[in-house]
Amino acid sequence: MKFNFSALAVFALAVLGGTSQAAVVYDNGLPNQQNGNEMTQWIQAEDFTLATAAKITDVHFWSVEGLSSYQGSVSWGFYSNVGGVPGALIASGNTSAVTRTATGNSLFFGSEFLNDFDILPVSLAAGSYFLGLHNGLLSVDSRNEYYWETQATSVGANGQEDVSPFGVGSWFDNGQEHAFYLTGEATTNPIPEPSSMALVGLAMCGIGIARRRKSA
Repeated sequence: MKFNFSALAVFALAVLGGTSQAAVVYDNGLPNQQNGNEMTQWIQAEDFTLATAAKITDVHFWSVEGLSSYQGSVSWGFYSNVGGVPGALIASGNTSAVTRTATGNSLFFGSEFLNDFDILPVSLAAGSYFLGLHNGLLSVDSRNEYYWETQATSVGANGQEDVSPFGVGSWFDNGQEHAFYLTGEATTNPIPEPSSMALVGLAMCGIGIARRRKSA
């Protein structure tokens, strides 16, 4: 039987380098259909903690809104956590490519939507941060009854809010926690087991044998 050393090498190097797969890197809980904080006149921010370094690629959150409350895009930002309030802005953007799914749930002030959108990957070390969200461009700052919905179980501190004009005042406790989760990839490569290292060594040896045969 002819053994394919090249294929073995590719497989072994993949094992050595580890594999990455998009997954939930932080989950702040499901919505509770009870309340929310307006995010057109305000930037609403929620704290989150990463146990390991991660590259965040997607944001998912629940909103409650009236018929014409959504402004056609979402502004987002990641902030450092300085003593329980948002600090320096690490990364930010605005996107109109938001997948909006009506859940069929209604509250007294509007209908519930799940909002999902991609972002340019943001790499964060293990630690605590804030996610800030705003309805529309930051130049849109009049109250429009678009709410970041609260979550079902407390998993952290209350969120913070910045009222327009943005970035010129202080952040304040908004009295709520909000429903969202983040997806992406853990960025720490696993340490290969001894059996994996042996497999790599066998593969590299095989490559050398194959090259000598070709030369001969």
